[in-house]
Amino acid sequence: MKGRHERYAYTFLGIINASIQAYFMGLIKLNDRDVYDTCHQFMHGIFS
Repeated sequence: MKGRHERYAYTFLGIINASIQAYFMGLIKLNDRDVYDTCHQFMHGIFS
């Protein structure tokens, strides 16, 4: 992760913003499980 932390931060913010926009457009519903799955998917990508 050394030297890539800024790129990961921007990517994570992009995922969050896209999810919020999709929620406001009525495309998805956000619940605790969806939030957990999104974070878990992102973390899996970082550590793989």
